[in-house]
Amino acid sequence: MGIEEKPSTNVTRKEPLDLGMMRTIFAADRTLMAWIRTSFTFLGFGFTIYTILKALQDSGKTFPHENTPRDLGLFLSVMGIFSILLGTIDYWWTLRDLRQIQTFRYFRPALIMALVMSVFALFLFFGIVTRVI
Repeated sequence: MGIEEKPSTNVTRKEPLDLGMMRTIFAADRTLMAWIRTSFTFLGFGFTIYTILKALQDSGKTFPHENTPRDLGLFLSVMGIFSILLGTIDYWWTLRDLRQIQTFRYFRPALIMALVMSVFALFLFFGIVTRVI
């Protein structure tokens, strides 16, 4: 008469992810991070060019249009916002398609970083528009 052990009911069994699925998710993460880097580059150039051209304008340099520093900074900032939005939408669609095959968590670190960068991009854009920065 031995003591029978019952399996623990506390542990939830998860199916392991398919390696191909994991590689695809990691590739989507890397692609989103590339979009974030591209966006950050546009934002950085936009802010830098705005700051330099505005300083030149304040020191007496004239441009063909009075709003050239602001317009150029805004254009590059909008390109940064546009690129991070496109990257995030593409990433979300990829995760949505993969989720139909197997379940996993949506909120991955790359997506959280994209959301943080989106907030930063909007802050920079409105800073240039209102000339607060």
